[in-house]
Amino acid sequence: METVGYLLALVAAAIHAYIFYLESIAWKKPAAHRLFGVREERDVQILTQVMFNQGFYNLFLAFGALGGALLGLGNSSVGRGLTLYCMTFMAGAALVLIGSNARMVRGALVQGLIPAVALVALLLG
Repeated sequence: METVGYLLALVAAAIHAYIFYLESIAWKKPAAHRLFGVREERDVQILTQVMFNQGFYNLFLAFGALGGALLGLGNSSVGRGLTLYCMTFMAGAALVLIGSNARMVRGALVQGLIPAVALVALLLG
């Protein structure tokens, strides 16, 4: 069960790296900012710096999940702890997203469902 948790953590890392790309690199492209519900060009400009910063939060979480999972697969207790922390952080952020804007439930599921399942798998493993 633990191996499944670490493999799901690697998937969660990839998802968060992609979110980094959308928020920090591709933000000004209509396909990217529309995923976040931003339609007006003025709003895109206002949010550019915030999204750039937010993207790096997601990238750093992805790095933590990647490192934790790789260490954890090698039976490292440090890797297990880091993975548990990152999965909890990702799932918690998804809950905050739903709580702050119920229309973002799809994004919250993309962001938080796999980390939540990974967390359960690791705790049961």
